[in-house]
Amino acid sequence: MLCLLFGLLALGPVTLEPVRTLTPPPEDQDLFLQNILHVEIDDDGIFYATDFPSARIYRWRPDGGFDGFFGGKGQGPGEFGFAAALGPPLGYINRVDGNFYIYDGASRTLSILNKQHEFVRRVTFEKLGGKINGFHALSSKRFLFYDSYFCDEKPCRRILEYNDQGKLIKSWHDSPDKTWEHNRNTNKVKLFIWEPIPVLHFSRQRGEVVLAHSSRPVLEVYDSQGTLKRTLTLEIPRPEVTKDDIAEYNAQPWLKDAPQVVPVFPDQKNYFNRVLTVKEGYLVYHLSPFHGIAKGYLVDFDGKLKGRFTWECGEGGGLFAPRGRLMSARIDDEGDLAIQELRLRL
Repeated sequence: MLCLLFGLLALGPVTLEPVRTLTPPPEDQDLFLQNILHVEIDDDGIFYATDFPSARIYRWRPDGGFDGFFGGKGQGPGEFGFAAALGPPLGYINRVDGNFYIYDGASRTLSILNKQHEFVRRVTFEKLGGKINGFHALSSKRFLFYDSYFCDEKPCRRILEYNDQGKLIKSWHDSPDKTWEHNRNTNKVKLFIWEPIPVLHFSRQRGEVVLAHSSRPVLEVYDSQGTLKRTLTLEIPRPEVTKDDIAEYNAQPWLKDAPQVVPVFPDQKNYFNRVLTVKEGYLVYHLSPFHGIAKGYLVDFDGKLKGRFTWECGEGGGLFAPRGRLMSARIDDEGDLAIQELRLRL
């Protein structure tokens, strides 16, 4: 333990520096970025972002200049909702082999659009659980979902692979979900905050899936077919839960309006709750629930610690890593949203 602490103290900071800010949509056309759900970059360097509640996909040129949008709110072909029945809104966009693959949390379907943004078809997936925690298009014919469901009347989480017809191919991972518990007698729901969970990320650039369970400081790296390539053990601590952490969690507006929900706080957090694959390695970090503060570590592709980082995304903001390029959706104190490409500086 002392060696670990001395090693962490010797680590220098990793600075996240904006290198490009995407031009905001023109307000005179009543176009506003409100809540960025996902960011994608295609092989030509064009940026895309799904936005809620407009249910639009905004587009920028490689130089960051605004270049229009497609989609919009509705239930017809090429229209979306993004408001998931369970959990936060979901709108994942992947660009693969010239087509767009857009998972809509409202309809629980995948829309395929061609390069002209014309609707091709929808895919519905069999046996998916009630809550979707993540989606990745491994290819134009294979998709990876991270869902929550009930197994033997108990909550569980799993990683599932589907084909382009919506048929379940195989399960990559399955584990109990200990993040919540419902008492039928009192109708109260206990939320066990920072309880370890599966963590998932797919790097299209490297063709690798990172799968971890945050009860351990371990990353398992698979190829896109599901074959384990390497296991990385990270020399990082399990963070302590502070009074500020508890106060921030309790400050969330939805919690104040949910008297039947009782948060239960541990002494320690899980090791991390996010993983992103960037050009320099892996960012393993926590994203705080209200202020959106990303805090964690950069490790290289062999699992060696390179430094610590902190980046404030703001309420509703987040980090993304399409094709290994680090992107931030950042909300300032005035409520203005900016999408930026970031550079890591050691």
